[in-house]
Amino acid sequence: TKKSLLFENLLINISTKFISLPADKIDNEIRSAQKEICAFWDIDCCALWQISSHNPEDIFLTHWYAMPEFRVESPENINGKEYFPWSWEKVSNNSIVSMSSIKDAPKEAVSDRESWKRFGIKSNLVYPLFIGKVRQIGALGFGAFAKERNWHPELVKMLQLIADVFANALHRKYAERDLRESDTRLQLASDSANAGLWSWDHKTDNIWVTEKTRSLYGFLPDEKITGSKFFNTLHPDDKERVRLIV
Repeated sequence: TKKSLLFENLLINISTKFISLPADKIDNEIRSAQKEICAFWDIDCCALWQISSHNPEDIFLTHWYAMPEFRVESPENINGKEYFPWSWEKVSNNSIVSMSSIKDAPKEAVSDRESWKRFGIKSNLVYPLFIGKVRQIGALGFGAFAKERNWHPELVKMLQLIADVFANALHRKYAERDLRESDTRLQLASDSANAGLWSWDHKTDNIWVTEKTRSLYGFLPDEKITGSKFFNTLHPDDKERVRLIV
């Protein structure tokens, strides 16, 4: 349909923005995308929940958008696992929760139903957010305030693509954060030990070094270091031994 084609263009635009986006700007771009998606499909609200890095048992709302006419503030300090235990169990098993009417929720979802009523949710659609098929990082939910909504299979399929885009963006954010922390720890360790460390990627021939190593081997602060350049700095008596070890 024409609507589907327009959404494909929107999806491409959203995905493209995340490709080269710095990690510290990913959160704001997700919120911007939530607003665009809700406006495009006339969805009342969108909530992104993430598992706490401090306690895997906790899941908190980190990204929220509600259409302006509803004037619904972002629910704060809510543990999704406590308020929506049935839904969380479903998405933890990599299943989509599609609820056109909360009245249709099974008896096991009594806590979820009460929470939906409390927040004014009449219809709910929730996707699991996974990195690959192994590591769950959270969930992405869409809700209806004004009236019950039938989540058409085509719409469910298209919004799954948005969930995938968000999961991949958050994965990259986590990876870059972990890398920065790792580099910082390594730099602190090498500084405290007065050690010069280096790491060689033989596929690209690029070498990463600590500042101490640059100082020891006479490399400039911004000089690109390759394998050949690095090994040429070795003492002639050591070159063959190092080459064999490498």
